[in-house]
Amino acid sequence: MRHEKRPRSVWWLVLGITSFSVFAWFVNSFEPISASKLALFFILICVSSFWTLLYLFNNVRRSVLLSLGATTYLLLRYLNLREPLYLILLLACLTSLELLLSKK
Repeated sequence: MRHEKRPRSVWWLVLGITSFSVFAWFVNSFEPISASKLALFFILICVSSFWTLLYLFNNVRRSVLLSLGATTYLLLRYLNLREPLYLILLLACLTSLELLLSKK
């Protein structure tokens, strides 16, 4: 039994490019001196990567996992948690979540 592939929506790419442009405007316009601006920075990164990855993979689950993983990695880097073990643990968590949520 084969699954039919859903066609990719061009609107996902449009939303991805638009959100990256909003992110670039935000980075160029504001300094990250307050917690609210810093939180908005990470939210914009997550949303931008979600729409772009949704267009690339055409799979909501993988897009959410990868965008949250990339945002978590950048948050760890911001907090100066740069040990390689953190990256390995993050990849292990994302892989185990993908295997848990996949339908096999």
